[in-house]
Amino acid sequence: MVDFIVGLPFESDDDQRATLDLIREVSDHGIVHAHRFIPLPGTPLSGTVARDLLPEAEKALGKLALRGRLTGSWNDPEVRFFRRPSNDIP
Repeated sequence: MVDFIVGLPFESDDDQRATLDLIREVSDHGIVHAHRFIPLPGTPLSGTVARDLLPEAEKALGKLALRGRLTGSWNDPEVRFFRRPSNDIP
């Protein structure tokens, strides 16, 4: 599993597309965990705002998730982890 942060405040469209290309490549060999950038207090990026994802990135990440190649939450910055449903839990 490889973690990716998406929606960094300073990334360009080309940066976002390059990250998406890398996510696609990694997902061919394993599982990707993607989550939206969240500025943490006391860090150099504190007080910044996450950049919106390109529509093509949203679509590609959704397709990878539907194929079981990607987990996480790239849309809702408040959701940081994704737990797969278990048949053991009622």
